[in-house]
Amino acid sequence: DVYYEATYAVRLGATPTRGAVWVTPALDRPDAAAATLDPSRKLDAIFEPSTFALYEANRSVTVTMKVEADLAKTRTLVVEHVVVACDAAFTDVKDAVRVTLEPPPARHSDDDGARRARRRFNKRLAVAGIVIGCLVALGLVGWGTWAARRSLKKKAELERERADATRRVLDAARRVEDLAPLGSL
Repeated sequence: DVYYEATYAVRLGATPTRGAVWVTPALDRPDAAAATLDPSRKLDAIFEPSTFALYEANRSVTVTMKVEADLAKTRTLVVEHVVVACDAAFTDVKDAVRVTLEPPPARHSDDDGARRARRRFNKRLAVAGIVIGCLVALGLVGWGTWAARRSLKKKAELERERADATRRVLDAARRVEDLAPLGSL
């Protein structure tokens, strides 16, 4: 629940001829006010000060009103003042203040939706980056394996050729040895 707070000033239009003027703020028709705010419960308004006295015309009192409510749209409450005074001129006055309560700025669901969409996109982008990184790594490992095998095959082929060449040289040398006794004749 949210507490809404409003402040307003109360002052007399003239100085009382005798005594003080006692003022007690109260919601006008609290049940009707509650129905406009939240029909499921009674509306409680807290006034600070709950009762105050004024002695002269130039003096004012700041009243703070707190209301607990969940608001979806702007509402206006009427605050009446119960006046008790020794001077009859002040008891006949019906004074009311209209207090407007405005709901807090709504978080737009579009903003939340856009934020969620950005998060989803960022997650997908991260997953795509990881997948691409894995594919590149797999490609490099495959290429390295292929290059190592090709190098080993080439090395084996060169060793076979060298062995064949060595064998041919040895065979030629043996043939020459075999021919040597013929040359000594």
